[in-house]
Amino acid sequence: MANKNFNNKSFPLLNQIDEGNYSNDIDWNKNAFQTLLTSNLPTKTIFHYAIDVGLQRLENSLYETYWDVTADALNDLSQYLLNSDLDDYSYEARCQLLMYSAIAIIKMNTIRRRSIHDAKLACATMCLLLLQQTRTYENPSTTNEYAACIRSMRSRYLKRLFIIVQWLPTLSKVQLNDLQSNHERYIALILEQLYPAVSLRDKINQFIDNQLFSTNANDDDVTSSGFVFIRRFPEYNEKLIDKYNDLMNMGLTNSLKQLNNNNARKLICCIWTLSCMIESNRISLAVINSNTLREHFSLAPIDFEQKSITIESLNERDVMVFLLLCAQQNVHLHGAESILHPYLLFSASHLCTQQQKNWWQTALNQIPWNEFNDHLATIRLDKDRIQQYPPKIILLEIARILFKSAHKLYEQHAKRAASSYEQYALHYLQIAKNDKNIQGSSDLQTKTNKQDKLFFFYSQKSLNHDQKYMEQLIEQCEKFVQRCDELRVLPEPDSEPEPEPEPEPEPVPPRTSSPTKEQQKDINISAILSPVLVEKEERKHSEATDSTLFATPPSNKSRDVDVQTFIQSPSSPPPPPVVSMPPIEEISETIEPPLPPYVDLIFSHMNSVNQWINQFCVDNEMIQNDIHTIRERLEKINRVTSQMMFSNMKTYPSGPSETFDGYQSPQ
Repeated sequence: MANKNFNNKSFPLLNQIDEGNYSNDIDWNKNAFQTLLTSNLPTKTIFHYAIDVGLQRLENSLYETYWDVTADALNDLSQYLLNSDLDDYSYEARCQLLMYSAIAIIKMNTIRRRSIHDAKLACATMCLLLLQQTRTYENPSTTNEYAACIRSMRSRYLKRLFIIVQWLPTLSKVQLNDLQSNHERYIALILEQLYPAVSLRDKINQFIDNQLFSTNANDDDVTSSGFVFIRRFPEYNEKLIDKYNDLMNMGLTNSLKQLNNNNARKLICCIWTLSCMIESNRISLAVINSNTLREHFSLAPIDFEQKSITIESLNERDVMVFLLLCAQQNVHLHGAESILHPYLLFSASHLCTQQQKNWWQTALNQIPWNEFNDHLATIRLDKDRIQQYPPKIILLEIARILFKSAHKLYEQHAKRAASSYEQYALHYLQIAKNDKNIQGSSDLQTKTNKQDKLFFFYSQKSLNHDQKYMEQLIEQCEKFVQRCDELRVLPEPDSEPEPEPEPEPEPVPPRTSSPTKEQQKDINISAILSPVLVEKEERKHSEATDSTLFATPPSNKSRDVDVQTFIQSPSSPPPPPVVSMPPIEEISETIEPPLPPYVDLIFSHMNSVNQWINQFCVDNEMIQNDIHTIRERLEKINRVTSQMMFSNMKTYPSGPSETFDGYQSPQ
């Protein structure tokens, strides 16, 4: 603690790095790096902060249009990092260095107007190797004077997974086979062009050979010929992508939050992400929507027949469709290879136009712009004010994407969000099928509009004009319409059907937030109190499957619930074991002892909390991204409560009582 106070008082530079006010300033990061190396701070503190500002400088240099700033950042960071000892922090830092080196090779060839074919495959080779042999990087539980740097590295780890996992599925099978066969040449291409010093190349090769290729090596991964081991390069597969899908979504969330103060870069990140999703057919609009749009716009239904189109009528789905129209500019809709690569994330002029940036800025900040309403009319395909019809295939592709999203949301019982997607999809489908102007969209764009007045640009060479393919898209959309109609009329997950009557049944009172004394006998207390992993056994009577995330009080006596909860507390003794509650058989002669009177209060409170969370999950389809936080905190509370109740139920007197006078707190 003394060292931390000393550092903060004597070196305000550390506080400035932690606050991140100058994180986007390349010169400031360069000077901070040099200042740290010449300071008298502890060696570990210097190392962690120097790596942090070095990576900030390298990442921000990719946004610059000059190559020298990136070359200097690579040289300074690699000279310092590769001469340090290897631990978890420096391991992830070296992985970051290799990934940004792979992106930098594309930047260098782009600026020098060379073919980026080999540079793109070299980047993909390095990214696949890093993804296959990556280590999980978690924040340690202990805190120290450089804890902020460790947390920052965790965010960089997630961003690395976001970039790699989004991009690799866009590669064609031919490209994947090429990098599989020629990985040694592509890795050498990066090192030879970026690192002229032989000593640096040797150290990077040593790290790749000893840490990346040898990780998890077994007899199947390597083959021997005498004393020479030939290691196999990892193969791409969909399971590898699915493995990191959740971490990729977390990386996207962190990346968008870091870009809150730069709307142009935020737009580029959204377009690049959607372009990769469309190209790889792994679309999840909810991820973009929850992290970018939900805090700005409403979900009120759109009246497509209204004559006045203003910024006040702007809807969340308007902005989502705008992003899809921008993304379609960068997607090849036929069999050609994808043009996407990670350097486009750092380029300001490739993915979108200045007019599109202006429209985005106006939408987010609600600032006046004369052309905003005209472009909104283009997005909504308003017949009276539209200046440009997108090609028919673009309209059908977007309609299919929106229908897919609506179908998924209907399955999750998020009907309000699903209906807004479906409404826009139906509008696009009807216009694509019925409007005659769409057929001549390419002539309309060139004859009636000047090229600099167009809001969207689509390469006619890259579009699929096959009529059969368009009819296929229409057929798929119409099938989605039928499925959405079927899902829309399904009952809500909270409305459970009543169980089938048994011989001589007892009258069943209506379900309330607080169970009655008769219902308390049939309730497995651990199932109520713990909203964590719940495994349901086979039931005697059929019930509707509850799709909510948290357990609610069961209404059937024959339900067995096994709750698995884990809590670690190194400073306190282990809690007493939880007594499992077997299902209660219906024996009329057996008289069960009453539960303690305070149980009713706990039931009422926990049931209302769980019902609120269930309803919140239904209305907010992206709550799954944060559900682990809610689950972790409620688990600890419910664990302690459950243990207290079970321990007191053993000693509580069986006689009737309506007060808390006989209650003894657990020792």
